[in-house]
Amino acid sequence: MKTVSVRSFVVRAAGAVAILVSVVPFARLAAQDSAPKSTWDASVTSGVEAYSGAANTSQPSWLWEDAGVRRVAGRDSYGLDGILARRFGQWDRAVAADVYSGITHASYANFHAQLTPSAKFLPSEDLSAEFFQALHNAWEVSAGARRMQYASNGSTIGTLGVARSIGAMYVRARVITLLGGHSATSFGLTGRRYGRTADDFVEGGIGTGREVVSIGANQLYDVRGTSSVYVRGQRYVSRHAGLAATASWTTEQRVASRAGFYVSALARW
Repeated sequence: MKTVSVRSFVVRAAGAVAILVSVVPFARLAAQDSAPKSTWDASVTSGVEAYSGAANTSQPSWLWEDAGVRRVAGRDSYGLDGILARRFGQWDRAVAADVYSGITHASYANFHAQLTPSAKFLPSEDLSAEFFQALHNAWEVSAGARRMQYASNGSTIGTLGVARSIGAMYVRARVITLLGGHSATSFGLTGRRYGRTADDFVEGGIGTGREVVSIGANQLYDVRGTSSVYVRGQRYVSRHAGLAATASWTTEQRVASRAGFYVSALARW
């Protein structure tokens, strides 16, 4: 199994369908050995999501700033991010840690923890774990859980995934279910095509279903129908420096749609 670590910036949103969620675990199976060996990598990301329609021009845009660094050690990697976000006219500051760890020659796990002291709209705690197992003929299956804790309650999400590498392509489908009193299930499909190395790629994805969404300040959340789509490109213009850009479109029940754009500066050494 090829085990090149690929760092991907994605917004860790409240819901499960939102395309920009958690660290996209595009399997080490799909990474290519031609990528330069990198012990460290870092990124700085700035993003905006603006409400669509003339009636919503007075709504403040969502803003997202992220700066992170990652240490790669063989099949394991350890990342730390600082986050500054604005929604509903308020700001939150968070810190996130992310770990990939090889378990056997054909399996690995991803652990993610995001903490937001004095949270206004982000979850106070956002914890997740996902396990990946390689199968024959470049197939991979995964299972995971995510717990989001708010001031007065919380949400637990379970996820199952299946993926396959086909040449330079990697395709992954997921089903995400909200566990507990509410009935909410969503589906996502993502695909990535690699360039000359595992750090250069173009990807896109769609998602639809019912999920937990952020609808207001003071950690106000609801379960609503959503749909989302995104495209992303990443390229290293030199051995040590690269750029990435993401465009997204998100619709939520009883809320105006949002158009998003994110740009990242990347470094590796």
